[in-house]
Amino acid sequence: MTGARSFRERIVSGPDNKRKYALECLRLAADCTHWARVVEHPVLRAHFAGMAKVWTTLAMRGPRASPKAMKLN
Repeated sequence: MTGARSFRERIVSGPDNKRKYALECLRLAADCTHWARVVEHPVLRAHFAGMAKVWTTLAMRGPRASPKAMKLN
């Protein structure tokens, strides 16, 4: 590992990479939303719906947002 910057900071630097990060988060949110609709098991449905919210929030907050600091409910 080079430097003191985190893995996320090294990958996502600059406006283009921030957009790529947001797009990837939104793609994952869309996938989770899809699975929340098609999965029949209620626990899995709730899990995918919750993950869709997490990915959407991360897309809006940007690459430096900490998923650990997010309130998931």
